[in-house]
Amino acid sequence: MAGFNFKRFWLGYQPPTGEDIANEVTWNTGIEYYLSRDFSLTASYDNRFGAGGGLAVRF
Repeated sequence: MAGFNFKRFWLGYQPPTGEDIANEVTWNTGIEYYLSRDFSLTASYDNRFGAGGGLAVRF
């Protein structure tokens, strides 16, 4: 299907839980670009783990 490229953006937040991480704030954000119905490129960032990316395959 021509013109199927769909872009998605997300932003997540998790409130701190537990006594040992009571002041820790965790968040993540990312973007996904659909190359076709079955493949997409993803990139994301998490404040604890840093940046990452990859190729997603759906079947």
